[in-house]
Amino acid sequence: METENSKATRRTLSPGIKLLLLAVMALVLLIPQIFIDLLVDSRRDYSEEVQETIAQSWGGEQCVRPIWLSFPVLKKDDSDSYVVHYQVDSVKIDVEMTTQTRYRGFYSAVLYHAKIKVEGYIDPAVLKEGANIDGFSYDISPTGYIATSIREPLGLKSNLVVDMEGKEYHLIASNVSPLFDDGKTFTAPIDLRKDSLGKFSYTYELNGYKDLQFYVQADAMDVNLKLHYPSPSFSGDFLPDERTITDSVTTAHWTLFSSASTFPQTAVQEAHTRYYEYDEVNNPRSFSVSTQFTDVYYRAIERSLKYAILIIVFTFLTFFFTDTLSKTNMPMIGYLLTGCAILLFYTLLLSISEYLAFGLAYLISCLAIIGMIGVYFWSFVRSIKATMVCVGILVILYLFLYLILQMD
Repeated sequence: METENSKATRRTLSPGIKLLLLAVMALVLLIPQIFIDLLVDSRRDYSEEVQETIAQSWGGEQCVRPIWLSFPVLKKDDSDSYVVHYQVDSVKIDVEMTTQTRYRGFYSAVLYHAKIKVEGYIDPAVLKEGANIDGFSYDISPTGYIATSIREPLGLKSNLVVDMEGKEYHLIASNVSPLFDDGKTFTAPIDLRKDSLGKFSYTYELNGYKDLQFYVQADAMDVNLKLHYPSPSFSGDFLPDERTITDSVTTAHWTLFSSASTFPQTAVQEAHTRYYEYDEVNNPRSFSVSTQFTDVYYRAIERSLKYAILIIVFTFLTFFFTDTLSKTNMPMIGYLLTGCAILLFYTLLLSISEYLAFGLAYLISCLAIIGMIGVYFWSFVRSIKATMVCVGILVILYLFLYLILQMD
């Protein structure tokens, strides 16, 4: 008697009322979807923390700056001391990067090793013209220094030895006031009266993680990059003029001229000034290459969550029309449990993708959830044909979602 009464109660729900309740139910399911999204963010943040920990003993994000020439001056008729910073006239940088993956648990970090060769030219005329800079007369000190900076000195794996016109200058970590506000300054003294300026070259090696950044700090700059990594990312103020990406090697080339640099050819600062200050318009310009994509599955899961409401709505509509045509009167709690199962797909995908490749994790999650929903639906309709239709529609929906996630 009780079973007959419950069936009679369910028959009183008109299709319009049922569709309205399903719409409300779909909106209510957006609440747990938000919490799943927060869970994905939490797992991604923890993954980044672990990756940073792995990189701490290797070398963090690195940058490449050409050397510059600095020398103290005294302004005539002025008791204050000043320092002149002169950027190189031209520079060519050749970089070859190799990568390796280090693991901690199921988390991984892509680390790189860069061999950097720098060649360039400093015009000797700078010292002859230096007596009159920006309309002021200066007395040049006989001793200056060649300098560069390394963002993460821990990653420096070779000595910095600059060969200029046949003489070697060994750059070492220095306590002089840094010209820029990041990294450690390395300097070597130069006798401006005896030593010759002109062509220079040096080679060094850096260990790093994630980004390798190049600052535009020369009148003319030419950068060639060879990276043994299949899927790098280029960003910053300048994209490569040319690039070739294959499954094993990526090559890229940049050519930049004086108009690209916001650092002046000759900068005069008071001796006690700590950093060179850019104005609000002329910010330091740079470009970078990144090798860090181990969190790609977190981004894919976040993207898939944006389509969760569509998957829920289409599934509800499929069940509704099948239920109506077969007159099985599936209870509303059955729709609710089906919606929860769809949301369970995303938590299952998150858990498995941290251990397996995203494609395989997606396949396993789909088979588990579609199989569970199919068995549950069959328990109501008791029709293999109707169940196969619903399962087929679910397969098409999840296949369509996967294709969207694979598109750039």
